[in-house]
Amino acid sequence: SRFSPELVQELKAQEWDIDLCHLPTLPTLGEPGLLVMDMDSTAIRIECIDEIARLAGVGEQVAAVTAAAMQGKLEFADSLRARVALLEGAPVTILDEVAANMPWMPGLPLMVDTLKQAGWKVAIASGGFTRFAGQLQRELGLDAVFANELAVEGGLLTGKVSGPTVD
Repeated sequence: SRFSPELVQELKAQEWDIDLCHLPTLPTLGEPGLLVMDMDSTAIRIECIDEIARLAGVGEQVAAVTAAAMQGKLEFADSLRARVALLEGAPVTILDEVAANMPWMPGLPLMVDTLKQAGWKVAIASGGFTRFAGQLQRELGLDAVFANELAVEGGLLTGKVSGPTVD
């Protein structure tokens, strides 16, 4: 480690507005590894649910629930159900519109390609939705995606999530 144990302890003892993780050794491309990343505002530059909500005409309501969740006033699963419920009756074609305009983070394809060439596995684990994670999987050759499934009936969103909640 490049940092003394005392410095590491001092850093850990402080309160920070960031997450801090001390790794005694950093992974290298010299041996295979695994990268699991979030999707919204990490692999892509948007929050998909906010974009869906905006197109469905409930953007402000969804943003208010998102803000409450970010402030720790709501558990993720509760906030997900509340936000998805506001999408009830929206046409499923909104998902295609958001997916068609999903802006990737700069360097995402290069990072994924570089890791894959070095024998790494690359996956997404997201509280977002399979429609978007699946598209990234297909376009980038990701090894796996884990995300939430929006329930659809008759071409409309039901306002529910299918299956277990991924958080």
